[in-house]
Amino acid sequence: MPPLCSTFMQRCRIADPSKRPSSEEIHKTLCDWYNSRENTANEELRFPN
Repeated sequence: MPPLCSTFMQRCRIADPSKRPSSEEIHKTLCDWYNSRENTANEELRFPN
């Protein structure tokens, strides 16, 4: 698993809910990763700003 994915999943599991990504951020991140999959076939997924 790319470290970026692991880091994002860890953020989703933070005990303090206010520090977790919002559902909108999760949706946007997953959509961005999905839509860029062809451009990054041989690269690690990029984390959106």
